[in-house]
Order: sequence, then C-alpha cells, then structure tokens
Amino acid sequence: MKKKSMSLAIIMAFAMVLTACGGGGADKSAQTEKSAETAAETETTAETETTTETETALETETAAEPASEDTAAIDASFAVGTDDGKVYENSFFHIRIDADAAGLLLATEDQRLQLSNFVADTVNDDTVKNALENGSTYMDLYAYAADFSKNINLNIQEVEPVVGMLGTADAVINTTLDNIVPQMTETLKNAGMQNVTVEKGSCSFLGKEVPCSVITGEKDGQSLYEKQVFLLEGSYMAVLTAAGGSEEESQALLDAVEAME
Repeated sequence: MKKKSMSLAIIMAFAMVLTACGGGGADKSAQTEKSAETAAETETTAETETTTETETALETETAAEPASEDTAAIDASFAVGTDDGKVYENSFFHIRIDADAAGLLLATEDQRLQLSNFVADTVNDDTVKNALENGSTYMDLYAYAADFSKNINLNIQEVEPVVGMLGTADAVINTTLDNIVPQMTETLKNAGMQNVTVEKGSCSFLGKEVPCSVITGEKDGQSLYEKQVFLLEGSYMAVLTAAGGSEEESQALLDAVEAME
C-alpha cells in the first residue's frame, strides 16, 4: 500500500508541474510569453496524494520525431489509446505495451479518470482533445504490478504555444525538461517525499538514447526510482513515466514498450 500511494503521489505531482510548464489553458498568450522569456534566458534549444477511494478502486478492479510543419494535419488525427485488458496501443504516439507479458495489470478507464481527476461524460478522441486544448491533462495509460510496487503510466498534454514558438521536438522536450527539473524537486518534497533528486539525463528507449528526467526519493522508508521520457506529435506531448524501486525496475518497464508502425 505504501509503495502504491507514493507512486500515485508522484504521478499527480508531475501532472501539476507539467500543467504549469506545458501549454494548454485559458491564457495561452501569457504562457507563450512566459515560455519565450524562459527560452531566451536559458539560451537552450530547447500529483497531490490520491484519495483512499481511488486506492480502493485500483484494488477492487485488478481483473519523438521532429514536429511537422503541418501540425494541424497531425493534430486532426489525434486519438486516445486502446486496450483489450492486456495489451495497450496508442497509434497516435506509435507505441504499445503488452502489460500482461510484463506482469502488469491495466487500469480501467474509470480508474484512470479517478487517478487524473479528469472529468468527462464520455471519453473519446474528440472529448479528450477538447479537454486537452482547455488545459487538462489526460492519463491514457496506467499499468501496475499487483503488489503496487511498480507502474508505468502515460499522461498527455496539449503544448501548442511551446511548439509554435520552438518548432522542433528536440527543442520542446529540452525546454520542458529545463523547466520541470527545478520545479519538480520542490513539488515532490511538498508531496511528502524525502531525499529527493531530480535530474535531466538520458535514457534508453525504443533502441536509442533520448532525453529524460530521472527522479529518486524515499517515502515512509520506501525507495523510488523513476524515469520519464517525452513523446511529441503535433502539438501534443505524452510523458511516459516508469516507476519502480530501482533503476533496473524502471528501465525494465521502459524496455517493455514497443514501437508501432
């Protein structure tokens, strides 16, 4: 239980930081101006704790490429991921994971909505796209071990202001990392984590080295090691987080992700 609570707190804490750094929201012009100031200054190329009710829900249902010049065309094909209860696929971000083969359980749609506090009468491509454009973050994947000792999750955010300013995936991802790393440390400490370290580094993902954030810390005597990689398609960013008790566990979760054609 403690390991699970810690991981969920990290997910939500990260979502808070991504919202602050990323893009979508009511005042996109202000966010664009802030991002431009940050980029000029750095000259780079650039989850509060969940409730007991949410934890119960999980327990009771355990059955980057360069941004295109034509981002509007890509965005028009935005789609949420799908799963059959064992295998998750996301054709928009071109990834899949066989959760069953990795020894993980896939959270249901209702569970993911609870975890991310995402409100929608109906979840489909259009409703999620509209919510993202209004500043929401959507959890498209949450796969977890039966003992809650590790999980891999994917959160999506619309980052159109940053994409419009910087243009390429490398610049957007590096700028996001440069903003997230300092903010994440304080956010995780406020969420009850101790001995927190957040660093910008590189991770092995889909056969190559990619920029990532590496997070370590402790809570209630439990250790956490987390890697986060960033995927960009059009004006949408997906943050894939692999959380375990060690670097080996975190990397094994990333290694379970496969590329889709």
